Amino acid sequence: RRVLFRSNGVIFLDAGPGGDLAVSGKLDVTAATGGTGGRIAATGAAVSLLAGALADASGAEGGGTIVLGDMAATAVVNVAPGAVVAADAASRGDGGAVRLFSSGQTRFAGSISATGGDGGGNGGSAEISSTGSVIMNSSDIRLTAPAGRAGTVILDPTDLTIAHQPDSANVVSDFTLYNLLAAGNNVSLAASNDLTVAAVIEGRGGVPGGSVTLGAGHNLLVQNHILTNNGAITLSAGNLFSMAPNTMLYAGNQTISLSGAHGVTAEYLQTDGTVNITSSGGPVTANRALVAGSVNINAFLGAANATINPSAAQTVSLSGVKTTGAVLVNAYSLADGGGINAGGNVALQSAQGVTLSEYVLSGGSILVRSQNGGIGAKGFDTTQQSSVGAITLDAAGNISVTENVLTHNSDLNATASDGVLQISGAIDTGS
Repeated sequence: RRVLFRSNGVIFLDAGPGGDLAVSGKLDVTAATGGTGGRIAATGAAVSLLAGALADASGAEGGGTIVLGDMAATAVVNVAPGAVVAADAASRGDGGAVRLFSSGQTRFAGSISATGGDGGGNGGSAEISSTGSVIMNSSDIRLTAPAGRAGTVILDPTDLTIAHQPDSANVVSDFTLYNLLAAGNNVSLAASNDLTVAAVIEGRGGVPGGSVTLGAGHNLLVQNHILTNNGAITLSAGNLFSMAPNTMLYAGNQTISLSGAHGVTAEYLQTDGTVNITSSGGPVTANRALVAGSVNINAFLGAANATINPSAAQTVSLSGVKTTGAVLVNAYSLADGGGINAGGNVALQSAQGVTLSEYVLSGGSILVRSQNGGIGAKGFDTTQQSSVGAITLDAAGNISVTENVLTHNSDLNATASDGVLQISGAIDTGS
């Protein structure tokens, strides 16, 4: 069965379930004088764009959609060197969508562009996906927007490794990612099973703003640094998220977000933006001090102001926090060994015990609450800045502070409802 259909800006090519489709010429659904580009769809057992082929769905007011292959029906999709896929917005509007789908292997060695319009609009998207393997032999993908936000490159195989070696099946080279990020593209890599970062993902040195999003259906292991040029970093795992010792995530002034359904282990995290860490069913461990604009850690299911009801596995262990803004932590149990120095408010809430081995310093207020356990701390101080900052300690069990509790013309409220309250050092509310 072979079907060719073209009408009103749509080209549909189907070689049938056992047929191979190879395009060597031009597929044109452009709208050069006005409107958005059309739609191109090509399916078959194998779909190839050969050298010199052009699939073009560009439009004056927005790019169209190009889909090569089908996740269920197409075993192999191949875009050869010299093949061009375009879904650009020329005058204004958003870039279009390019999709390469296969059930066995998707190989990309050509070029893709889905840029936003010169007069306004965002970059489009390019998804290179397979339920089998993806091979990236080219990084020539342009999703930029002169007057808007850059678009996103999406790679979506079963397993994926970022490595310092040539691209191969389910291996993306660090060089390919550098080129994509340096061009200002956002990059999203998603593996339905495991994803491993074995080489540095370096996004500095080019156009700023390229973000990195990595998702794994099972485990996500970061064995090397991820560094962006003011691009957000979002990493999530369906099972465990972990960083190898001494690795770093650096996002300039943007957000770093980490999540692991059954646990998160972090190393160096640095950003002038926000750090968000979430685990819905496992521990959160930060082996190095967190340096950020603000920090939010949520190791239980529920809103921050709700009754804390996590499992015993949802502990939070920190090695120090330094921020210019707020620090918010919600956990089953909480321990910090490096001290907390925050420019804004600090709120530490736990179902069980809270252990703070070094001082908690805040430019705002401090709240420490243990719903069913006690609080053990070295000291608290809100006098570091001129702002008024109250200190509230609330525990069902004992509260023990070995050194000073200092506020800046503000109240100290300490309640050990079923335990003993002991503050061994000075108490000074500045009044």
